[in-house]
Amino acid sequence: GLVFNYCCIMTESGKFDPRHSGELLKHMDKQNEVLMEAYRSMLHELQKLQEMAIRRIAKSGNKKMCLIV
Repeated sequence: GLVFNYCCIMTESGKFDPRHSGELLKHMDKQNEVLMEAYRSMLHELQKLQEMAIRRIAKSGNKKMCLIV
């Protein structure tokens, strides 16, 4: 998982400790990779669903055309 312990990058006063900026950047890069992979996966699934819907519409349209003729 991408659980990040934010309490470790804060000072006692609740401010960001700049000594941990590299660690935070690394974590954010990893989160970005995971989000981009999820985006690509969802886009792929959406494209498959669109293709399936278009095929069904075309198939039902062909049946209607045959009934009309």
